[in-house]
Amino acid sequence: MLARESAFTLRFTLVHNPVLAFQQADRHVEPMNDDFPTRLPWPSNFPEVIIHTDVRSRDGHPGYVAAKSGDADAGLILAADLLSPDGLARIQALVAGRSTLLLPVVADELTGFNAIPDAMAQVLGSKLGLPVIAGEIVQTNKVGHTRAPAFQRLVTPATFEGQVQPGANYVLVDDHVGLGGTLANLRGYVEARGGEVIAITTLTESRDARIISLQSATRIAVSNKNCAMGAAWPST
Repeated sequence: MLARESAFTLRFTLVHNPVLAFQQADRHVEPMNDDFPTRLPWPSNFPEVIIHTDVRSRDGHPGYVAAKSGDADAGLILAADLLSPDGLARIQALVAGRSTLLLPVVADELTGFNAIPDAMAQVLGSKLGLPVIAGEIVQTNKVGHTRAPAFQRLVTPATFEGQVQPGANYVLVDDHVGLGGTLANLRGYVEARGGEVIAITTLTESRDARIISLQSATRIAVSNKNCAMGAAWPST
């Protein structure tokens, strides 16, 4: 856990640049079309998403609502309080001394700009000595996935824009993993442009969501239920 006083020293690198990048790019809600974001097959050995705490602890934190709505200070305190030593150790083990970039999901949500992923990345970067590239790659649409039903998430996929550094290793950072679609789309965006996603970490998860890579049994079940959908997502 990072002391709250230390967390405040990160304040001026947090949120302001990502928000500016988001606003300058004129992000807006776009109508859906038939084109889904790029998805790439998951390696068989892709690690589980590293989770730091549970939903009850997150929701009970006094700064959660403010951080979710864009309060940078609340986001830093939340991250400092809830990022776990075990989670940090697991990220460090996966990075294994390689040059790696922390890439938070930068998104405008229904309640406002979500400050939590960037706050998490800033605290992780401070603790692990890894650079954060918040604002270089941003979500380009407002999808309203927080507490949304599964079907809404499937038909409103997150899309991204920004410069990927070819050959760079990335750790994706978000506040929550549910179905995993946003993170899968961001991974696809990064890897289709020459980067490599070596790990993903979130503050919380829905049930069993840490297993983000598509499992054979799931693919078979989807294919048996709906052949068209199974063909659309064969291994992603």
